[in-house]
Amino acid sequence: MRTAVLPDDADRELSFCGQASYYQGNCQSYVVDSSGKKQPAIDATLGSAQGVRWIKTPVVRNVPVEGEVRIANIEPNVDRLALVSLTFSVKERPFSIVFRDIALRKLY
Repeated sequence: MRTAVLPDDADRELSFCGQASYYQGNCQSYVVDSSGKKQPAIDATLGSAQGVRWIKTPVVRNVPVEGEVRIANIEPNVDRLALVSLTFSVKERPFSIVFRDIALRKLY
C-alpha cells in the first residue's frame, strides 16, 4: 500500500504507533480479519527506524519513505482483511489511516 501522510510541503518527523502502551494511550495499529478477529501490529519499520510500540523517522518533502508492518496470528484460511488501521503522529497529534476490504495473497 502506498499513501501520503503529510498534508503540506514541510519536512517533519513522522511517528508510527504499532502496539498500544501506557505512554501513548490507546494508540495502536491493527487489522481486523474477515471473521472479525482483531490482531495488533507486532513489529514495524518506517524508513531506517524499527520497533514495536513507537518509532520515529524524519520525512523530507518529496522524498518517499518506505514502511512495513508485521501482523501475526492471522488464520491461514483468511483471504481478506476487513480493516487495516495504521496510526501515525506528527507533532504529537495522532491520526489513523484506514484501509478496508484488502485482499491477501498466499505466499507459498
